[in-house]
Amino acid sequence: HIMDNKFTSRKTLQKRRARENETQNEREICLARNREYKQRKREKENAKENEARLVRDRERKCTKLAMEIDEQREKCVNNFQE
Repeated sequence: HIMDNKFTSRKTLQKRRARENETQNEREICLARNREYKQRKREKENAKENEARLVRDRERKCTKLAMEIDEQREKCVNNFQE
């Protein structure tokens, strides 16, 4: 399947549909399971892997913040022009 010029696998679409159809209780259970998995994964990583993860997280947050600032600036300019 092609959506927005990106290939989306059948498995991804199945997961997306399943997530859309799950109940609130099922969602909470899934989130709790994911939190536990991530916590165990972080506990197993060594110092080098830990630092690499933290660097990636910082970069991701900076990128997200920059995009939000650009969107806010664009909104402000559009409001000013009207």
